[in-house]
Amino acid sequence: MNGIFIRILKKGDYFGEKSILLESTRTIDVVAKTNCILYSISVETLVSMVGERYKDVLYLNMLKISLAKSNIFGKINSKLIEIVYNCFKVKNHLTGETVLKAGYIMSSKIIIILEGSILNERINQTIGKRGEILFENELFKNNFDEKLKFDLIASPDCLLIEADKEQFMKNLGGNLKEIMKKSIAMESLNKIPLFKNFSMKKIEILSSITKIEKFDNGKRIIIQGETDSKFFIVKSGKVDIFINNNYIRTLNPNEYFGERALFFKEPRTATAQANGTVECYVIDYKDLKIILEENLSNYLKTRFFLQDFTVDLKDLDFIRELGNGNYGTVCLVISRKNKHQYAIKLMSKLQIDYDSLHSNIELERGILLKIDHPFIVKLVKTLKDSKNIYFLLEYIKGKELFEVIRDIGLLDADQTKFYGCSMICAIEYLHERKFIYRDLKPENIMITKNVKEIFIMEILFENFKMFYMKTGIYETDRFWNC
Repeated sequence: MNGIFIRILKKGDYFGEKSILLESTRTIDVVAKTNCILYSISVETLVSMVGERYKDVLYLNMLKISLAKSNIFGKINSKLIEIVYNCFKVKNHLTGETVLKAGYIMSSKIIIILEGSILNERINQTIGKRGEILFENELFKNNFDEKLKFDLIASPDCLLIEADKEQFMKNLGGNLKEIMKKSIAMESLNKIPLFKNFSMKKIEILSSITKIEKFDNGKRIIIQGETDSKFFIVKSGKVDIFINNNYIRTLNPNEYFGERALFFKEPRTATAQANGTVECYVIDYKDLKIILEENLSNYLKTRFFLQDFTVDLKDLDFIRELGNGNYGTVCLVISRKNKHQYAIKLMSKLQIDYDSLHSNIELERGILLKIDHPFIVKLVKTLKDSKNIYFLLEYIKGKELFEVIRDIGLLDADQTKFYGCSMICAIEYLHERKFIYRDLKPENIMITKNVKEIFIMEILFENFKMFYMKTGIYETDRFWNC
């Protein structure tokens, strides 16, 4: 900028956002200090990817990045930040322009510097720079007498977003202590397989109906044979599980128990006892019903069966064959224990030995056991006998996307967006866990017409509720696709 050095950018830093957000000409020169490789994206590409509200997406992401680096705001659940996005207003200040005047109450606004820096010109001292929250420590002292004693100016051009602190707190639902408590509860709820695919809105409501209960050492939290409707998540301490007075296992923080009581009126199958002082998050079914519409309730009940690790080969009855290929056969089976249908993939041990597939099978098993997403086929468990190895899987009743397209013809814009976004949800989930799926094609995507199972579509296209998709992630063979 007029030959004046501003800063050095490093790997992972970004630049150029200001001219896009303000639709203005570039005001600085960026010079390569060493050999550089850069990723660039045009406005046209942004619009094609996220629509005409691409500026909102950029602002929200920059807001999240800035708050995540904060010692205070970084403790707030990132999903909650989306609630307060509309509290922030954008302000641009040219070099030398007054940003804040003497007398400004330092705890009144949350001000984030997106670009540039703020200077106390009188003593030539930088007060805040790019990515920082101005007067962060003062924000939560509630000292309304602490005021600026001098004017602050932009140096160089400065792009800010700011929000009234009281409105920010009100939108988040209380004071900082209450917000932190809600954030911690949301983080714990997000880790529960039963709830982790809930929308942000539902997770927030869920956290508000979640209570904390304390149990002294030796206190029986639930008792085998009794009936109630409470679900527990261990917040702190340890909980021992007993069946018929026999020790089974110990649960640690963020692990949970009693989940079947949310949906099934049946006696407790085990006793849970506090091992030392224990705190638990507790959800009662009468409270949970607030957010459980019929479709979502039915979906969650189905997920119980996909997490039933007690199912064994002796419990399964054969119904029919679904498909076969070079390395095995897939059959439809039903469990006599829970009356739920599964797909089971069986592979001959002799064939595995002959083709040296042991590492492939282990890789496939390891990946599938780490995956739990509504749009990806769920592996319940692996089994074996003297002749075969078995993968017990979620059964998807429907058709391949290839067949669906052949039946309904050329997809229109809404249908294309629906299927595309569904696949993106699944691929995004895999990428977050460092998995790459390299065989994505219509033949490897299953479609079901069971509208009652659609729950996550609230974040996609609510005007198009005909199908939702599931995609299989398999390494050794892909002949069965379900």
